[in-house]
Amino acid sequence: MSFTAAFRPGMEDLGAGMLVKNRSLLRFCEDTAGFHTDTEGVGLKGMEERGLAWVLLGWDLAVYERPAYGMELMVETRVRETNRVNTWRDFFIRGAGGRLLAEAASRWIVVRNSDHTVVPVPEDIARLFPPEPGGSLAGWRARRLEEPDPAEGEMLSEIRRGRTDTLGHLHNLEYLTLAEDLLPEEAGDPALIGILTVRFKSEVRAGDTVRCLLSSFRGSRRVDVMGPKGLSATVCFGKEI
Repeated sequence: MSFTAAFRPGMEDLGAGMLVKNRSLLRFCEDTAGFHTDTEGVGLKGMEERGLAWVLLGWDLAVYERPAYGMELMVETRVRETNRVNTWRDFFIRGAGGRLLAEAASRWIVVRNSDHTVVPVPEDIARLFPPEPGGSLAGWRARRLEEPDPAEGEMLSEIRRGRTDTLGHLHNLEYLTLAEDLLPEEAGDPALIGILTVRFKSEVRAGDTVRCLLSSFRGSRRVDVMGPKGLSATVCFGKEI
């Protein structure tokens, strides 16, 4: 069963032209997923009581019409599929009259809090979210990123505690900020690029130093974030996914 939440973008959500940034659109989606699981008792608190947590492995975002400051947005989410380990969840961001403004797709796993080991999705949780058809990004899970071109720029960044999540990892949306900081000025406002792909590989914690590498990706831009365990995340901007 799908779930819908309402949002009104504020000042911190805005990029150039008072348009809503990708980071905020993904935050709205992430919050909607959290609210959805909360209604079934398996959100942040419910999973913590089980000694478990949801962990995000990737985002794809396609913006068809960029929302602006103060618009009333409705974000719908539904689970497309759950197998033994993975859950694929889709999102639909709509404006006035139900007009589709953007879509997002995500992949999630469950980890044990005590040692952060990946565990199978509990059967009773999977039954709470029967699969529903996805949108235009429904084939997303089959797409893999090829190897990047040689790096043409890099940046070092130390991870502060304020950028981490409830597990002590660098929050998934902070990777997007790191990547945007490395894009050249001629790319325009990187927070408003209409196609975005993010993949997460290994965790980064407070106190770690990451090395961000800028390269080309199908004629556009890609940033790989390298942490103590090697590749931590990849962010790709501006091409079809």
